[in-house]
Amino acid sequence: MHKADTILINGVICTVDPAFRFVQALVVDGGRILYCGNTSQALKYRGEETKIIDLEGKLVLPGTFDAHIHAAFAGLSLSPDFVKVEPEDACNLKEFNERIREKAEKLPEDTWIIGWGFKTWQVEEWAKEDRLPTWKDIEEGSMGHPVILNDGGLHTMLVSRRALELAGITKDTVFKKEEGTMFRFEDGSPTGLFTDFGTQAAVGRAAHHLVGDEMDECLMRMQRQMNSYGITSHNDIVGIGGNDMCFGTYGEEAIHGYERLRRSGKLTARVFVNILAGKGGVQSYDTIFEGIGEMRLPEFGDKEWVRADAVKVFGDDGWERDLPPGQNGYCMFPGETPEEQGKELAKTLKELHHRGWQTATHLTGGRGIDVAVDALSEAEEEEPGRDLRHFILHASGSSRENIKKCVRHGIGCGAQAVGGYEFGGETDYKVLLDGGMLVAEGSDAPALPMNWMKGLHFLVSRKAKDGKVYHPEMAIDIREAVRMYTIYPAWQNHAEDFCGSLEVGKCADLQVLERNIFEIPADEIEHVRVLMTMCGGKIVYRDCIDL
Repeated sequence: MHKADTILINGVICTVDPAFRFVQALVVDGGRILYCGNTSQALKYRGEETKIIDLEGKLVLPGTFDAHIHAAFAGLSLSPDFVKVEPEDACNLKEFNERIREKAEKLPEDTWIIGWGFKTWQVEEWAKEDRLPTWKDIEEGSMGHPVILNDGGLHTMLVSRRALELAGITKDTVFKKEEGTMFRFEDGSPTGLFTDFGTQAAVGRAAHHLVGDEMDECLMRMQRQMNSYGITSHNDIVGIGGNDMCFGTYGEEAIHGYERLRRSGKLTARVFVNILAGKGGVQSYDTIFEGIGEMRLPEFGDKEWVRADAVKVFGDDGWERDLPPGQNGYCMFPGETPEEQGKELAKTLKELHHRGWQTATHLTGGRGIDVAVDALSEAEEEEPGRDLRHFILHASGSSRENIKKCVRHGIGCGAQAVGGYEFGGETDYKVLLDGGMLVAEGSDAPALPMNWMKGLHFLVSRKAKDGKVYHPEMAIDIREAVRMYTIYPAWQNHAEDFCGSLEVGKCADLQVLERNIFEIPADEIEHVRVLMTMCGGKIVYRDCIDL
């Protein structure tokens, strides 16, 4: 009998196979699962150099697959020079500037500073005066440095006066509607506040860019952090359209960095890239296909570790169906009317389908979802059987008719239950699941916590961080919730043959938990820690325990 590298015994191993079986032991060899069953049979694979891990009754799950995370940028946010301004850290401008100054005074002159966490409601002066922030509000803290501060969702950016100067942005600068908005003082000069990605890229072109070892260190920093939460696979949203956003952590260099790390054997989680293709961050038919034509992807040596088969499309920001004008969000695609914008979005999605690209479309409004689902459904009917597995990210305004079309044409949903944990509310994925739609969970970190236990906690208990229970009738069975973090994201990424569950022949990607989430009260799940994480048969994270 073949002698294995590692044997895990005496555990409660949840396979998440089609029968959702529980077994005692796993045998791992060459990074793959060789046997899955009972302890006595597993020990027959023991050799002189086999490592035996006695689980002592602890629960084992497949490694988490985070289906929506801004991983490279999150790695940047973990760097020591990154500014984080949390609500509890700064409730007025004095404290806000102190957080920035803590970094600025330690850095050489004209060193770019980047951070996040800025929200208009965090600072009492902005709320009291009923106004938006400007560069003048951070001038004291910036100490003359070029500073970029993003909001948590990366859709709004505040920059310092020096950043405006270095980027060459003045009152004569004009942006197209689809590039975003530059806010102005009465004299027409920029206030330093911008929305959307075209304007952010215009500032970011002048900023520092991570390349080579600096990018690789950023990615490794984030991989280690993800491993500590049991994450062994993840999406990332990076590509040519993000080259000038967030020090390049949304750009092509991150893709090359992932492949460099794979070649050197340093990756500790699998990477599935959603390509941000729109040139200059702009979302349109022309910019997306121009970006696809110009991008230079590395030659992926092992697509079980790094691949880039999907295109990320930012479709809307709360583009709703029936709200009054000015209160119904907007489509991010060009056009003089909503109808023209919808046609541009639909044309883009259909052409991506025609060219064989899977699409991951950011949509948070009902009208945008209607447009995208109709377009993708038509594309599937015109060219059926391509198995591209398009998906809608967020999908918070889906209708029952949308769900029926998605099920019919294999369109999935990328969800973030951790948002429900953080903010409460509806976040009703049960309707999507009951309708037959596949829902793959992700964190959307760093905008939201990457600790998947918080999202799982909300799905099964409907209890949010504030202690309140929101719509308990929407609670999801824990087995289904676990699938949403494991096998469903694997399927969404065409990876169900090698990850997402613990079955013979699949990669040995798993996590050991300190408590059995299937036995404890649902509202205690958020506190469960990961004790050990294994990816490709190698232990990539271990808590201070004897395992």
